[in-house]
Amino acid sequence: MPTIRCQASTPWRCPRPGSLRTATHFAPYVGETVFVELAQPLEGRRRFKGPLVSAGAATIEVEVDGRRYALPLDGIRRAHLAPDV
Repeated sequence: MPTIRCQASTPWRCPRPGSLRTATHFAPYVGETVFVELAQPLEGRRRFKGPLVSAGAATIEVEVDGRRYALPLDGIRRAHLAPDV
């Protein structure tokens, strides 16, 4: 059986399970609760947690406190599923 080696200095890294980066990552989770942190504030806030309403080519739409926010994909610092427990 061959030995597989992985060096810590590898220039790429695997995305965390559940991390969302692109429109195709978000699309299957429309209706699910997500957490999104933006690099720059949008309307005074950077963190959004709520149901994913839609996932387009350039933006996603998240509902927070009864209000919908269109978040630009290229402005997302990190995002992941945030199931209610």
